[in-house]
Amino acid sequence: MMYRQQAGSVYRSVGSNDVKRLRKVMVMYEAALNACVTRDIARFEEALDALEATLDFAAWPELAMSLSALYHRCRQEGGAGLFREAGATLATLRKAWLSGGHFAQKAG
Repeated sequence: MMYRQQAGSVYRSVGSNDVKRLRKVMVMYEAALNACVTRDIARFEEALDALEATLDFAAWPELAMSLSALYHRCRQEGGAGLFREAGATLATLRKAWLSGGHFAQKAG
């Protein structure tokens, strides 16, 4: 999938100064996934808002546009009560950011 490749590319280029930002993004993914499990639309929307606020359209325009579109789709699915579908997308995105072990090495 294209977003997985893009996220992986950004992820591999992350410097040590960006680790805190990535940790924050991972916390937001966890919050969104937990909201899917509990079907808490308010917390789900809040987590998606926070994820969207981290998008850097200047530095990574293609990735930001792809993620924005996926977050929008997740928002629609959550609004329709399709939390399982939204959660599956978010879990895949979270896994893409964590893949390769690079983040775990820097974060650890």
